[in-house]
Amino acid sequence: MITACPAETPLMKVLNSTTHLPEKEQQQVMMFLQGVAAKLAIEST
Repeated sequence: MITACPAETPLMKVLNSTTHLPEKEQQQVMMFLQGVAAKLAIEST
């Protein structure tokens, strides 16, 4: 059994909660989360 992370991250919880959304909304959520992740990466450097 291979896991990427030892514990479920908040981001993964959000992704799991969006899997029941329509495909178009899933794409919008993914775009938003990618933007947030990019912003956090920039701010943390």
